[in-house]
Order: sequence, then structure tokens, then C-alpha cells
Amino acid sequence: CSNRKIIQNDSHQSPGAGTVEFNGGAQTLPAIATFKNLTLSGSGLKTINASTATTISGNFNMSGSATTTTKMTTLSGNMSVTGTAQATLGAAVTVTGTLTVGSGAMVTTGAFAFGVTGTTDVTGTLTLTSNTGTKTFTGLITVNSAGTLDGASTNINIAAGIANSGTVSITGTVTMNTAGAVFSGSNAIGITTLTVTSPGTVTNNGIVTIAIAGAFTGTGGWTQGAGSTLNTGGSTTSAMAVTTVDFTTNANTVNYNRTGAQTLKVANYHHLTLSGTSAKTATGVTTVNGDLTVSGTATITTLITAIGGNVIVSGGTLTTGASVTVTGSTTVSSGSLVMGALFNYTTAS
Repeated sequence: CSNRKIIQNDSHQSPGAGTVEFNGGAQTLPAIATFKNLTLSGSGLKTINASTATTISGNFNMSGSATTTTKMTTLSGNMSVTGTAQATLGAAVTVTGTLTVGSGAMVTTGAFAFGVTGTTDVTGTLTLTSNTGTKTFTGLITVNSAGTLDGASTNINIAAGIANSGTVSITGTVTMNTAGAVFSGSNAIGITTLTVTSPGTVTNNGIVTIAIAGAFTGTGGWTQGAGSTLNTGGSTTSAMAVTTVDFTTNANTVNYNRTGAQTLKVANYHHLTLSGTSAKTATGVTTVNGDLTVSGTATITTLITAIGGNVIVSGGTLTTGASVTVTGSTTVSSGSLVMGALFNYTTAS
């Protein structure tokens, strides 16, 4: 093809206006700053020096088993890493188009700012490391069944949300400040610290797990979608400290599951689960539209006056601190249900 140049061994060729592909074994790219489309394939380390390939006006692709540390600071098209190729950032860059990490491939951000304006599709591994440099994803991140999104960076900004059918385990901090973001997918989205900042709003249509000893805070809004689950393991009031929440419009479950004490968000709930260990403080929580479940060795004295579903105690201790009407049944398979002497407890069975 006249606009594609394949370079196996020669490192002294002009990039031209089309695609340049380095497809041999270990290779050192020529000291050319600007490429149209650049492809690194074949095998081995593709060495890119500081002044090389800093600007790519089209697409950047990797395949085969090639590895490299990028130096690009401008990427006007898409970035695709497939096969068992591995790319590590060696400079700050924003991908103007989309990012694709194929099955078996890996992209590691390192101590540099990294942005993706379009969507991100992960079937391999995308690792967001280092607190240096903000990692910003404007489009939706889709993690497919064989994919992994992880990393310990405390500077991760996600605008559109995450759809997860694979593994999401972010041990750092995610900030969301854009209205209309959505978490979804069949597998849990694990985040240690999640901050939703106004005007940010997030709808959870999947399973979100805030890690034990993590925090869930912010001035924005959080809505539990139909069938969704929020597992929150933050300590004391940081278990759920987002300013505006909607736990009742849709049938959903909020689970306070810390191994340790927690304070519940003052709100009405649909299904409310208290698990893990230690005291769960629920001052101001008066209504559960669905089921109230206590398990593990959690303990709570509730002021709840209306439970629209069932009471299920499979561990721990539930003590009533107010008169309560339970529309459904009451089941105690383990643990204790303690009814306050001055209060009425009315249940279907």
C-alpha cells in the first residue's frame, strides 16, 4: 500500500503521510518527532527516545508482543494496544479519540497525566498507577469479561461512568463531577475512595463496593437504580456522606458492611442491610420500604417506625428503639432480636 511503510530493521526512514509500522524484533525508532499513524508490532522492546514520536496526528497502535515506553505528548486519534503488547506512559498525553486495551494486552499510566476523550474499552489490563498526574476519562469505560481496571492512583477523574463485566479494583481515589454518570454491569465495581462532587450525579445500576476503611463522600448526588447494590465499608460518617441520595425510587439494596463501627446516612431506604461487625448508628433513619437485614456480628438500635418488607436477623443484634410496624414477616435464624420494653413491635408473622 502506497501510504503504509513497514520498517523491520532500517531505523532511518521518513514517516511520510500515512502509517509507519515497526514490526521486527527489538528496534529503536528514528529521531523523528511527528508521525501520522504509528504502529509497533512484531516482538521485543521498541525503544523510543525523548525527542521521538512526541506528536502523532492520527492513530497509535501496538500489537504482537511488542513493548514500549511512550514519549508522545499529542495523540489526535485513537490508541489501540492488542495481542500481548505492553505500553507504559513515559510522558503526559491525552488520547483525543478512543482507547482500546485488547485481551492479553496491558497499558500502565505511571507518574504522568493521562486522558481519554472518547470511550475506553478494556479486555486486557489498564492500570492507573502513581498519584502524580491526573488520570481523566471523559467517555464511558467498558470493562469486558476478561478485562481488568485497577490501580492505586488518588487522582482519577471519571465523567461518564463504568460498565463492568470483568474486574474493577481501584485502591486509590475516584472523583466524579459530571451530571449523568452511570455505574453498571454484572460484576462489582470496587473503589476504595469515591467522591461525587457537585454538579456531579451518579446512578448506580450495578454493584458498587466501597472498600473497608474507604470513604464515600462529596457534594453531588447518588441514585440507586432498580436492582442495584451499594456495599459501603467506610468508617463512621464517611460510609455514606454524599450530600443528595435517592435510595427509595427503585428497588435496591444498601449494605453497610464495614468490619467496625459505621454511621448510616440519614435517608429512607428500600432494602437496608447491616453486616460486618460492631455498632451501626442509625439516628434519623425511620423508614425502610423493603427488607431490613442484620448479619455478621453487627449491632444496631433502630428508630425505624415502618418496614415495608421483612425483618431478617441471621447474626448480630437488632434492638428496637421505637414502635415499629413490619408489613412482612420476621425471621431470626441466628443472632438476636431485642424488643424494647416501652415499644410495640407489629409483624405479619
